[in-house]
Amino acid sequence: MQKRLNEREAKICQYVAQGISNRVIAHKLRLSEQTVKNYLGGIFRKVGVDNRVQLALLSAKRRRKQVTQITSRAKRAKAS
Repeated sequence: MQKRLNEREAKICQYVAQGISNRVIAHKLRLSEQTVKNYLGGIFRKVGVDNRVQLALLSAKRRRKQVTQITSRAKRAKAS
């Protein structure tokens, strides 16, 4: 079962997908590195992955799907 991520979790996923380390994520979000690790553990459980690589791949896949949907909508609107 997949649950929806909150804003902070989604932002952490974006940073992970960009290859940013926990330490840098913590600095950017003004959190401790341990808090970022705790968030990642919760994110892994929510989305059903086991590690950062799987999370990054899943995040990239979802981002491509969103871009495709937006592009498709724009093309349909232009054609109307």
